[in-house]
Amino acid sequence: DVCINNAGLAHEAPLLSGEYDQWKHMFDVNVLGLMMCSKEAFTLMKENNIDDGHIILVNSMSGIRTTKGSGGHCYVATKFAVTAIREGIRNELREMKSNIRISQVCPGFVETDFVQRQFDQKTASSVYSSMKCLQEEDIRDAI
Repeated sequence: DVCINNAGLAHEAPLLSGEYDQWKHMFDVNVLGLMMCSKEAFTLMKENNIDDGHIILVNSMSGIRTTKGSGGHCYVATKFAVTAIREGIRNELREMKSNIRISQVCPGFVETDFVQRQFDQKTASSVYSSMKCLQEEDIRDAI
């Protein structure tokens, strides 16, 4: 059995001038949602005597490096949290002597509606046309 944890969103919400509601929204989805889904996947695997399952976290390059733009720093914090959560779950699985695995993939820009939701269609078109972006199929194939 496999759980692919793939949810995330971003707001332009700098750490020193951003809006609390936007920070909370990012942490609720990007961190707490991921934790709850991972916990439920583990619980179901355990209840069904599955000891060779795999929980895959779809993170971001922002989970392993920071960005220069201040508007994205809170988003980056949520993605660094995902990396820490992966390590925490890995340690807990080891302590339990479980064979369930946890891993993450950290793609760069994937051409989806992510940037459009964060900004607008014009900005999204500009971002996605300025570089060769990954496609949804690339992530699917990598997993």
